[in-house]
Amino acid sequence: MIFNMKFNLFIALLTLSMIINSCEQKSTLSAKQIRTGTFISTLDNSDLTTKFIRNDSIQIDFFKSTIDSSYITWNSDFEYVLKNLNPKTKNDQFEFIVRITGIYADYYTYKGHFKGSKFNYSGKATLQQPNTN
Repeated sequence: MIFNMKFNLFIALLTLSMIINSCEQKSTLSAKQIRTGTFISTLDNSDLTTKFIRNDSIQIDFFKSTIDSSYITWNSDFEYVLKNLNPKTKNDQFEFIVRITGIYADYYTYKGHFKGSKFNYSGKATLQQPNTN
């Protein structure tokens, strides 16, 4: 009988331990951490990716064989505006407004649109390498 009680107590403690461990949340990126670093961005429902390197005020985009640079203005921890440094076309002159919709362990999700446009883009940007500057 004593063995049975000890065994039941062991099973109860093991179950409790498993429940507590399963409720642990993985650490997530902070809003500050997404302001700098190297990211890979993928639009939803697309296999197109863009690599970008960002510090707090400049972002350099690498898409296929094109390199582009933009100023970043942070409206809040969850919204920023990209303005092309050297616009080559009329479309490049429009600001791109990005709203961060979620921050996770190594990526964030976003929705964005060109200023004045109602067409929204949504996607995911995965942190590849934090900026150490």
